[in-house]
Amino acid sequence: MGKRTKISWCDSTFNPWVGCSKVSPGCANCYAEHDTPARVLGVKWGPGEPRHRTSANNWRQPEAWNVACQNFPWRCGLCGGRFVDPDFLGNPFCVCPKCNGLASERGLFQRNDRVFCGSLCDWLDPEVPIEWLADLLDLIQRTPNLNWLLLTKQPGQWRSQMKRLRKFDHGLTAEDRTYAGNMAEHWLAGTPPLNVRFGVSAEDQERWDERVPLLRSIPATSRFVSVEPMLERIVFTGLRNMARPAIDWIIFGGESGPKARPCDVAWIRDGLRQCREAGVPAFVKQLGSRPMTQDPEIWTMHGLTFGPLTVRDLKGADPSEWTADLHVRQFPG
Repeated sequence: MGKRTKISWCDSTFNPWVGCSKVSPGCANCYAEHDTPARVLGVKWGPGEPRHRTSANNWRQPEAWNVACQNFPWRCGLCGGRFVDPDFLGNPFCVCPKCNGLASERGLFQRNDRVFCGSLCDWLDPEVPIEWLADLLDLIQRTPNLNWLLLTKQPGQWRSQMKRLRKFDHGLTAEDRTYAGNMAEHWLAGTPPLNVRFGVSAEDQERWDERVPLLRSIPATSRFVSVEPMLERIVFTGLRNMARPAIDWIIFGGESGPKARPCDVAWIRDGLRQCREAGVPAFVKQLGSRPMTQDPEIWTMHGLTFGPLTVRDLKGADPSEWTADLHVRQFPG
């Protein structure tokens, strides 16, 4: 639940609590429901089931990450090495002095860690005590050097949750007031927190058409969509807003696990085309445990005529097993 993560599109994960409810087809084979923390803590998924708040030690970790980012603001995306002021960044052919990674190859150096909040929960879950959400937003306020990736399947809950926060905070005495109430007040008025990237999951066309318009209506400094697990080809309606993209980042991923549903590589390829045409950064995380294709180029590569692809990686997450055009791992600016 902490700093180390296998999720390739972020640097860290943070779970303020564990537990959720299944709200759409993408939740059917939820990995979090059977993940180690849920099993150890005995957390059950579903409406009416209590969520489990994580430990105080876990809640302290983001503040330590924030200090690391403040003291050593530049980080190598390959080895994780941190630097105070890497003057070698001015050279387009510079290399990381720790791992010799070439910066020009992958946009190697970055500022501010990307923290994915909610790999085992949904931060807008309406069944979570409002005090917990207040504590989460207070933590986000105290860690301005972190880019918080807040992903939800329930963007329709955002307004009501912000109103609950505002009401909760106004009911406290002056000395007990939280930052969360003030954040909610400003966010509802159109001024979002600067270090929050707001995202929604959209596993199929219905969920895209339902959730992305809601995402676009919520004030945010940056918006992203996680198309995982990708269950069908999706037409990315509303991807642009006049002259600029309305969505700042799209993540692709096939489903993993023993009950994984198939993901056709052609769906990902078509999504990448749409991102390219709209000027939206894209990130292919994995092809899933049951990738398949009708694409002749990939048939030839794998010696197949039609149907499922055989990949060694259990999640289809090894780019060396993909065709070159799927090696897309871009990040928003």
